[in-house]
Amino acid sequence: MNNNINNIKITDINNIEQTDENNIESTDKNNIESTDKNNIESTDKNNIESTDKNNIDVTDENTIAVTDETTNNFEEYFQKNINKDPTVYIKINNELISFYKIQKNIGATSSYYIDKNKKYFLKMIINYEEYTILKREIFILKVLSKYTVHFPKIVVYTNYYIVTEYIGESVTKDCVPDNIYEQIKEIIRILKHENIKHNDIKQNELLIKNNKLYLVDFGWATYKDRWDCNIKSLSNLEKPHLNKDSDYDCMIKIILNIIKDDTNLQIKLITKLLYNSQ
Repeated sequence: MNNNINNIKITDINNIEQTDENNIESTDKNNIESTDKNNIESTDKNNIESTDKNNIDVTDENTIAVTDETTNNFEEYFQKNINKDPTVYIKINNELISFYKIQKNIGATSSYYIDKNKKYFLKMIINYEEYTILKREIFILKVLSKYTVHFPKIVVYTNYYIVTEYIGESVTKDCVPDNIYEQIKEIIRILKHENIKHNDIKQNELLIKNNKLYLVDFGWATYKDRWDCNIKSLSNLEKPHLNKDSDYDCMIKIILNIIKDDTNLQIKLITKLLYNSQ
């Protein structure tokens, strides 16, 4: 079965809206049609927070303490460290929240933290600061903030970190939704509609919560094919070692690899791929 997977040519979805700006029909922003009314929030631009593209407002008033504890296993970490001092305190809505580090990889762009109640997720940039990764992610998430699922919501941010809502754990073969292909299609449709490319999709950036697929980590994203997103304060430097695969291809390959030992799931997904490639 695995040999068949390797021979499948993954093609982009035929029915996804193309992003060539010269060919896109003008869309009334006050009445964007939703393809999944249960998943996508109304896009009334009057209710969307205004973004000053030339001046993303960031402050640094809430960081209190940072230490260097680290772990790759969330549950194991809390069993060992629940009674110890937290690694980071952040003030959110006048409440001091304790965050614990859950991942730090050599060469990674960020360190990741989570609060013990799994309500918030904290990301701190540790490498590639000259690429303005954090500011770019803040901008992209603001663009995507009108959609109720598939992308994280910003809670608070500064020049040094961003806190978003907790939106689940990395996708594994035990939590792949039955409609994973349809959810991937919807994510790609939204990104194309908003002229956004993620450019750095890996398995740990595909999360599952309540059977919904979420895409995170937009620090290397482009907007209208520009690294600076048409914002003067953002770097226009291209990501080092850029993966040339499309966002769609990356997600499909990741899911196929995750379910490589599950023949039934493979057949279902491959059947949909073949049907939509015709």
